[in-house]
Amino acid sequence: VDDVVSITGFKKNYIYDLVKREKIPFYKVNHSVRFDRKEIDLWMRSGRPDLIRLGVDKLNEIIERESDQTQ
Repeated sequence: VDDVVSITGFKKNYIYDLVKREKIPFYKVNHSVRFDRKEIDLWMRSGRPDLIRLGVDKLNEIIERESDQTQ
């Protein structure tokens, strides 16, 4: 997971959320989540609307959180 965090720039909890929602390519091995670096790279480079939407959703979450903290 740490490699995926460094590749994507997403936080670890968000990566696990993407796994839960099956929005990122992954494998399960003995109840452990595994990623193929090449598949993650292709997923990031594909420019899929899903990925762009996930980034926008994440940005909106950050903006809302920061807004709540300043009020």
